[in-house]
Amino acid sequence: NGIKAAFKKFTAECQTGDTVIIHFSCHGQQMLQEIQNTVEEPDMLDEALVPYDANIAYSSSYKGQYHLRDDEFSKLIDAVRTKVSKTGFVLVLLDACHSDTADRSIEDNKCDVVIRGSRNIFGESPNGEDLDIYKYKTPQQPITMTDQMSHVVYISACKAHQVNRETVQNGINYGSLSYAFCDTYRTTGISDITSFAQQVNRRMKKIAAAQNLGARASFILDIEPQVQRKETPAKKESA
Repeated sequence: NGIKAAFKKFTAECQTGDTVIIHFSCHGQQMLQEIQNTVEEPDMLDEALVPYDANIAYSSSYKGQYHLRDDEFSKLIDAVRTKVSKTGFVLVLLDACHSDTADRSIEDNKCDVVIRGSRNIFGESPNGEDLDIYKYKTPQQPITMTDQMSHVVYISACKAHQVNRETVQNGINYGSLSYAFCDTYRTTGISDITSFAQQVNRRMKKIAAAQNLGARASFILDIEPQVQRKETPAKKESA
């Protein structure tokens, strides 16, 4: 409720032509789609941001009502895009994974790498099947675009099926995307969004190589810079 109230206040303050940066450094979790949702996703999963008063597990007393699902989150972002209009621009950074509370790596309890939660999918399977069968089926959904909306870029710390690892810099733990974004922004600023996203991606590969940066946009955005190959001159044949 606090997040939605803050979005409402922030959207009201935005003006036509604004460039907006929205950054989340928090927990995330995949969850079974709500039955009453009429737009069924192929993987039957929603991705959600996890506020502090949400629980990691489904129960009779908690059914996910405090998770902020991606469907609702995208509507909040689209309201900002509509307010700044087609002459504005919105950049959304999500330093989160499908997790809840800070934990150690599941693969090795002795591992010093801190991840932001477990790989548990939230929900109660209607057929009693293992929810992990849906984990790697997450599709790329198209981004809404109208004549009244600004373009938008979503950059996430990892793919939907991955966990987000923290990076330790000078003895301090940071969210990997938060650190990569701030380091890039401080160094270069943002003059070209494609170049900026590519530089963030390069930094992420250095500090969080076990995960893959996610990038979605309302236009074609390639976060992998094209490598120019130098042509090797052909050797002259000897007489």
